[in-house]
Order: sequence, then C-alpha cells, then structure tokens
Amino acid sequence: MISERMMEMAKENVEASIKMMVKLLEDDRLPKALAKYYNTLYKELLKEGFTPEQAIELVSLPLA
Repeated sequence: MISERMMEMAKENVEASIKMMVKLLEDDRLPKALAKYYNTLYKELLKEGFTPEQAIELVSLPLA
C-alpha cells in the first residue's frame, strides 16, 4: 500500500516536473533548437538512403 508520504512526494515531483516543462517551453531558444534538430535528422536519414517521403514520415513521428 502506498503511504500518504509517498503520495505527497510523488505529487511534489510531478509539480516540479510541470514547472520545469513550462519554463522550458517559454524559452525562446527552444523552437530554433528543435528546428535544427529535425532538419539535421531529416538530412541524415536521406544520407542513409531513406527516400524524402520516408524521412519526412520518420521525422514527423514524434510530432504526431
């Protein structure tokens, strides 16, 4: 059985994680970093022999 203290600790961890995610999403550098990452991933998939259509599909999976 989960103790009340364990539930309180879990709640505090979730709240801290949410605050961190909000702060990260508010950072103006995030969109640029994501664009660079996905562009690099797409180009590397092409170099590995994937078709443009396959590369787009693979790059878009995490965004779906």
